[in-house]
Amino acid sequence: MKIYTSDVNSLLIDKITTEVADLATKNRGENYCLIVPEKFSVSMERLVLEKSKSHTFLNVQVVTLSRLLYKLLPSTNNYLSKVMGIMATKRVLGEHYDNLVCYKKTAKTMGFAENIYDTISELKNSKVTPSDYYKKNKTGTSLDIKLHDIFLLYKAYDEFIAREKLIDACDRFDLLAEKIRESDYIKNSHVYVVGFDNTTRSGLMVFEALYKQAKSLTCASVDNRGKGNSYICPPEMLHNYIEIANRNGENPIVVKIMDGKISISSHIANNLFSYPYSRMKIEDQIQLRETNSVVEEVSLVAEYIRRLVIEKSYRYRDFAVVCPDIEGYKSIIKMVFDDYSLPAFIDATESLKDHPLARFVQTALNVVRKNFGADEVLEFANNLFSGVGSQDYAVFENYVIKFAINYDDFKNPFKYKTQEETELQRAEAVRKNIFMKLNAFADLIKKAKTVQDFN
Repeated sequence: MKIYTSDVNSLLIDKITTEVADLATKNRGENYCLIVPEKFSVSMERLVLEKSKSHTFLNVQVVTLSRLLYKLLPSTNNYLSKVMGIMATKRVLGEHYDNLVCYKKTAKTMGFAENIYDTISELKNSKVTPSDYYKKNKTGTSLDIKLHDIFLLYKAYDEFIAREKLIDACDRFDLLAEKIRESDYIKNSHVYVVGFDNTTRSGLMVFEALYKQAKSLTCASVDNRGKGNSYICPPEMLHNYIEIANRNGENPIVVKIMDGKISISSHIANNLFSYPYSRMKIEDQIQLRETNSVVEEVSLVAEYIRRLVIEKSYRYRDFAVVCPDIEGYKSIIKMVFDDYSLPAFIDATESLKDHPLARFVQTALNVVRKNFGADEVLEFANNLFSGVGSQDYAVFENYVIKFAINYDDFKNPFKYKTQEETELQRAEAVRKNIFMKLNAFADLIKKAKTVQDFN
C-alpha cells in the first residue's frame, strides 16, 4: 500500500489524478479504478480526462462506492432505501408495541420511527449487534430500560429484512466488501482512493477488501498533525489506512506531498482557527467589503465575477464562492446569479419532495384523495408536468375563482359564460385535459392492490 499525504486536499487530488492519467496512458493493458466520494465523481472524471494527452480512456473508471456496488452486483432490486427502511421500522414498531417498556408513549409520536431507524443504522455501522447487548449484564438502570426497547426493535428489524431478503443502507458496505473479495475486475485493477475524510467500521471493511484483492492500492489522506487547527478535522482516514496495512503485516509507504511555495490560501487553511497561529504579510490579494444585506453581498460577488469574465477573459469555472450557510444563501445566489446570467453549481442537498415531478405525483394523489378540491386541482394544473401553459393556467385559475368551481364541478363541462368568448373555451379545454388524466389516475388507484400495480 502507498499513502500520499499533504496539508491540503487539493495537492492530493492533483497528484492522484495526474498519476492515474499518466499511468493509464503508458500502460494501456492495465486497468485503473479511482474511488471517490459521491460529490467528487464528476469533477474527478473531468480532471483525469483533462490531464490525458488524448483526452480519452478505455482503461480508467472513476466510481463511487455506490456505483462500484452496482457494477459488481448484477441486481439490486432488493435494496431498501432510507424511506423504505423507516417504513419497515414503523411496521416492526406496530408488531412489537406491546413489548415496549420505556418508549410505549413515545412510539406513537411523529418522527419516532425515523429516530429508531437512525439509531439502528448507527449501531449497525459500528458493528454492534443485538447479541452483543444480550451478552451484557443488565443492572436495571434507566439506560438499560431504554436499551431494552432499542435492541428489541433492532433485532426485530434485522429479522424482518432477513426474512424478506432485503438489503438496507448499512448492509450495503458488508455486501460490497463480499463482492470485492470475489471480483476479478478488482483483482486485475490498480485501485486509487482519494477524497474520504472519515468512514464507519463497515466502510473500513470495504477498504480492507480492496487492499487484499486489488493489484495495488494507493490512498490519499490529509495529514494535518502538528497544525494548530488539527483538532477541527483530525487525520482519521490516514490512521485507518495505516491500521489496515499493519493489520495485514505491512508497513505502508507514506509519501508527503509538499507545496513548493506558501500561498495565501494554504496559509489561511493552516492558520484559520489555529492557536498559536502565524502571520503573513500581503498586499492586495485579499479584499474585505462591507455590505448592508445578503442580496447586496451576493450582487457584489456576481458583479466582480462578471467583470473579470468580460474584461480579463476568465472562465466561470475559475471561480468558487464560499458562504457560511449554504441553505440560507442558495435561494439568493440563484436569484442574483440568474440576473447576471452566471451559470453556477450550488452544492446543496435538494429534497426529493421539492422536485416538480415528485410534487406532481403528490398533488395528483391529493386531488383524488380530496375529491377534486379547487386548491388541489389548481396546484396540479400549475405544475410543470401537467402540460398546461402559463397563459392557459391564468385563464383557468381566473375562471375557477370567479365562479367558485369546486369538487364535482371539475367533473362536468364548464357552462358559465364570460364577457370574453374565448375564456370559457380555454378554461374548458384545460379542465378537460387535466380531468382525463386525473380520472384515469383515480381508476388506476382503485384497481391497484399493490405498489407494483402502478406501472
